[in-house]
Amino acid sequence: MKSQLQNAWDSYWFSSIKCSQLNPVRAGICAVIALWFLSFLPNAAAWFGSEGILSPELVGQILGFEETSRLLKVSPLWLSESLLLHQVWIVVGALLSVLAAIGFGGRLTMLALMVFVISWIHRTVWLTGPIEPALVPLLAYFVIQPGTQLGKVSACKDWTAGLTRRLIQPHAWILLAATLFSQLAGVVWWRGDAAWWLAASGRSWLRNL
Repeated sequence: MKSQLQNAWDSYWFSSIKCSQLNPVRAGICAVIALWFLSFLPNAAAWFGSEGILSPELVGQILGFEETSRLLKVSPLWLSESLLLHQVWIVVGALLSVLAAIGFGGRLTMLALMVFVISWIHRTVWLTGPIEPALVPLLAYFVIQPGTQLGKVSACKDWTAGLTRRLIQPHAWILLAATLFSQLAGVVWWRGDAAWWLAASGRSWLRNL
């Protein structure tokens, strides 16, 4: 029994698969990251300029008020109030996302993209939402095995590809389950208030007032 459980465990986590099987998932995640970066560009001046809402000086005061150590929010972007630096960071982050989606540069590109993403998350602080905690671990999994370049035939087959796939699958399902249960925990979904507001605001294709 113990041997069977161990074999099943090893088979689940460490079975070898073709590295190219990771390509569609990697391309999809990197496309989301590219759009995420570019979404900050239109309002970059309002948020990150020297007179912006999230200027380094103002954020430093808020973090101090909340007794949050700046060491927990490490980012090169704290070193300058230059709007151009922030705009360049956004564009480079989006370009890195495209290169990672294609598969160019392998692990080095994925690692560089992860550093850019983490640094940007630490800089944006209060603009983060539910997507950021999901992006970082998913990128970390692809550092283990990024897959192959799109359009190139490769015979790569390795246990690291299987491990990366298995790390992504439970993580994605746990996030979906957490999202579902957090919705079910809200009383408004059981009383019908949420459905009424969706209909009243015109955001539901299935029902209207």
